[in-house]
Amino acid sequence: MGGIAKAKGAIPYIVNGVRDHVHLLTSLPANIELERFVGQIKGSSSRWVTKRFERHFAWQRAYSAFSVSRSNVERVRRYVEMQQEHHKRVSFRDELAELLRKHGIDHDQRWIGQGGFE
Repeated sequence: MGGIAKAKGAIPYIVNGVRDHVHLLTSLPANIELERFVGQIKGSSSRWVTKRFERHFAWQRAYSAFSVSRSNVERVRRYVEMQQEHHKRVSFRDELAELLRKHGIDHDQRWIGQGGFE
């Protein structure tokens, strides 16, 4: 995913994930909108996984994206790096719901974590 982001003109800082989700901390090129960028990352990585493991893979349709100020990049990079430890204490679903609530973003709890791993 980092290589795909770099090929699209982004600066990938870190990619890490756990069983049911992945984080990509990257810059977003000024000439590409978020939805298109995420679609390209998801599409290219799905094709790579399918080819590499000879097993069909597809991401769920939904995604979450948050902006990070330059002054917080290192803190968020450490958070992404520690995903395995972090999610032993708090589930992805609970964490995302809390982030959305904390930032005043309306959401439907039914759509959080909908995928093939639960």
